[in-house]
Amino acid sequence: MGHLLTSGQVGNIGTNSMKLIREDVINKWDKLGFLDGLDGYSKDNVAQLFENQASYLIKRMVGLMLQLLQE
Repeated sequence: MGHLLTSGQVGNIGTNSMKLIREDVINKWDKLGFLDGLDGYSKDNVAQLFENQASYLIKRMVGLMLQLLQE
């Protein structure tokens, strides 16, 4: 246990997880060609903007479909 506490790994689980998620998001939008010509922070930020917009649209459409089914 002492090694774990002195290894610098304590508290990095969330950071490492977020890094993997961020890389997946970038790879997904890059494969679609939406990030062509971008690099660095611009690429990261635009990928996250696309991901947020896609998530919003999906949630909005599901909400509208549920509303229509209830009518």
